[in-house]
Amino acid sequence: MNEQEKIDSCIGDIVDLIAIKIGNKKREINPRDAILCSGNLIGMFMFLSFNFDFEKLSPGDVLLSNEANELGSKIISRLLYELKKYGIEIKNNKDSDLYESSLSYLEILDRLQKDAMDIMSKYDFNYEQAYILCTSAAAFIIQNVSTKVNVNEGFAIALYGIIQGSKTVPYKYAL
Repeated sequence: MNEQEKIDSCIGDIVDLIAIKIGNKKREINPRDAILCSGNLIGMFMFLSFNFDFEKLSPGDVLLSNEANELGSKIISRLLYELKKYGIEIKNNKDSDLYESSLSYLEILDRLQKDAMDIMSKYDFNYEQAYILCTSAAAFIIQNVSTKVNVNEGFAIALYGIIQGSKTVPYKYAL
């Protein structure tokens, strides 16, 4: 398998993971939940890439950091770039309501974190590569649900997930 095939397979595995673990038995999923989960995975891998010592913290604790702020703006640009490859232009839409999932951040991680980390290990990707690949997965999901969720709303949901994930302590698993 060449590098591009590895990348494409990894992105597909992340999208499938979200559909399988968050959706029902028929892989039917609330499209907003799918977008939020992809954003949460981006943020979680960002958080893990910072190599914080969070032994004294518990999953779900908030940890604000300059690292999250600085990398967050780069990831937002990356997501916009990925969406543009699908022909999607995001417009500044301040009228979007904040989406509230029925799943908490920790419930999402309960279902996704270990398997997402296993996928990255399978393809030998590190945390930095993982958040970039999850950004591609998020763009793919936003594009694929664009008939059900306005792309501006989808982008806002992904941003919320990224921020939440990049500033919240995940479970302690090693990649």
